[in-house]
Amino acid sequence: MVLKVEIISIGDEMTTGQRLDTNSQWLSQRCCELGLEVAFHTTVGDEAADNVAVFEQAIRRADLIVATGGLGPTADDLTRSCLATVAGVELIRDPQSVAHIESLFQRASRPMPASNLVQADFPAGSRVIPNTQGTAPGIDLQVEREGRRARFFCLPGVPAEMFEMWHNWVAPEINQLFGDGQQLYMEVLNCFGAGESQIESMLPDLINRQRTPRVGITASHATISLRIQARGRNEAEARARMAPTIEGDRRRSRSSTWACMVWFLRDWPKCQAGSLFSREEWRYPVKGVSNQTSMQMLRSLKQRRFASNSTPIMGW
Repeated sequence: MVLKVEIISIGDEMTTGQRLDTNSQWLSQRCCELGLEVAFHTTVGDEAADNVAVFEQAIRRADLIVATGGLGPTADDLTRSCLATVAGVELIRDPQSVAHIESLFQRASRPMPASNLVQADFPAGSRVIPNTQGTAPGIDLQVEREGRRARFFCLPGVPAEMFEMWHNWVAPEINQLFGDGQQLYMEVLNCFGAGESQIESMLPDLINRQRTPRVGITASHATISLRIQARGRNEAEARARMAPTIEGDRRRSRSSTWACMVWFLRDWPKCQAGSLFSREEWRYPVKGVSNQTSMQMLRSLKQRRFASNSTPIMGW
């Protein structure tokens, strides 16, 4: 069975465009490291009916749901109550969470507003995900509804808190429940010199969602990126599975009229911690274009990319 994962981001600040949803991006990367493929990203505002509808939909189509946001102490923080509604259970106040929240205010020598007590309320049957950095504990709950079973992990939207809770609780739980010892690895071949549709026409049998390893194609900043991904118990095993596909892509591009001026290979998900380009290959210059011209074009593209102030994730 293919496990489906859905990531839900909650908050008006996302639906109104006031804030960019980087939490979902980060969580997707972590899921891939655990060998899980994320099927859905959902963003919802701070309306109770909308939250309930999103949770119900997630149960119908996903096995694992990770939600961020909506765990604060204010009236528009509705994750707790909406999840309890969907699960058909009551909210129960957890004394240990109350003590933890009170201790944080005492440590800061500040009076605790009564509204913060709602952060100690949890749907009956759930487990508390500890939050050592803030007053919003997370929720770990398995929900059964309409013959479907789904596991919810609800985390605060504050990135620093979410990071720690993921590593200390969520990732170990996922590994125990669904882990098969494999991770998802990806290599990205970046090229330019032809359009996205033209490249796809050269690789008709490779851009097939049912094949293994899977190959995806995207276009950005005059660069066409081919993403090859495979699962493996370690990097060497995954690379061995990807190698025939990567070599096939190169061989076909080399025989084409446009060819590939340059291929960039970069490991993913490690690319965030490494340099922008892990390896540059100058094997396939465009016909009639000198290496000196190729270098000038490459430098120009790099400068334009850096000038955009955007963080590279895959490709450029």
